Amino acid sequence: MIDKDHIKLYHFAEYSDWKQRDSLFYSPPGLRQEGFIHFSEDSQLWSVYKRYYWPRRDLMMLVCRFNKDDECLVYEDSYNRGEEFPHVYCKIPMKSILKAVDLNDYDLTTEKEMKILMLTQGI
Repeated sequence: MIDKDHIKLYHFAEYSDWKQRDSLFYSPPGLRQEGFIHFSEDSQLWSVYKRYYWPRRDLMMLVCRFNKDDECLVYEDSYNRGEEFPHVYCKIPMKSILKAVDLNDYDLTTEKEMKILMLTQGI
């Protein structure tokens, strides 16, 4: 459940990274390589998918819940594009992951299809 103290964020995960999670945490290579994990708000999902992943479907979309005041959560404009994105500077507790959606099950060629995925998955 998302309430006024929490925020729902999304992360595109490689299958191999998702399979390597343990029972307590998800920690993709980006955390070690860049020092943080890239996330998106729902309004940023399509542009991120289109810019970095399209037409790939061999990904998991993780739906996560964070406290709005979580010290690991920082909004930054890393690429000087005039838009801030959520970055998480710690491992993700598995209890924070609300849902993991296999994108291979969807044909994501338009933003409309991304919205349909979110509606059908209740995310």
